[in-house]
Amino acid sequence: MARGLVRILLLLALFLCIGATQMEATAALLKDRDAVKAVVAFVSDDVRGEFLRRAEDFGTDRAFTLKTSPTRPDGKHFVVQMWREDIEIILINPFNDPTEFRIYFYLNKSGAAVTAIDSLATDLKETLRSIAGVTLRELG
Repeated sequence: MARGLVRILLLLALFLCIGATQMEATAALLKDRDAVKAVVAFVSDDVRGEFLRRAEDFGTDRAFTLKTSPTRPDGKHFVVQMWREDIEIILINPFNDPTEFRIYFYLNKSGAAVTAIDSLATDLKETLRSIAGVTLRELG
């Protein structure tokens, strides 16, 4: 019984370390790039799944390749990465408050137009704002 408990505690510690490592790596990635636009979203716990699904649908509908991954093993912290040749969008909530997401918009090519990001940001904000329990505001 004691050995089983020790194994469970070791596995839990491993999962927590992996989650922290993923968050640190993602934070380092974001810190090294200048976002063209940034938005903060506050998402109620009860609509987190819908928020993620609508973000994924938004990306798929606009020809982005995407990946959604947990950043912690608690089922409350995620990163959604959307990319295509010209633009990348990252939604992430590595904060202690799992209701706070940041949405960053990046240009991947020097020839891509900032107006394309403005249009995508407006469309994504409209999509996400339509979910009851989600509030958005521009950063900086």
